[in-house]
Amino acid sequence: MNTELFRKIDAIIKLTPEKMEMCSWASNEERSCGTTRCVAGWAVHLTTGQPLFDDDNEHPSVRELADSLGVPPYFEALGRELLDLSPETAARLFYVSNEDAATFVSLAARGQGEGAEEFLENVEL
Repeated sequence: MNTELFRKIDAIIKLTPEKMEMCSWASNEERSCGTTRCVAGWAVHLTTGQPLFDDDNEHPSVRELADSLGVPPYFEALGRELLDLSPETAARLFYVSNEDAATFVSLAARGQGEGAEEFLENVEL
């Protein structure tokens, strides 16, 4: 797991929990400072430095990142690669509640990858 990137996401969640929303990778109708992102959305945003949103999977920075990683320009695939997650872990993580995602991120940020995966295995989807 990419502990460094999980630490950055964990810091955002702890400082501004209202900016974590697992229902949408990145959304804000007005595209202002009220933006919320899921774990994958934060991973992509922190890596590209771009203020990307739900409809931006064709944005040049997203295409370039996807090409460099050898994955399709979909945020689940990008998040999985950037966070260095197994397909199984990503498939669960990206569809859990905000609270469960925050717990997973916190464990991963502390270098407890196995504990994070074990936690996620016990979360009901």
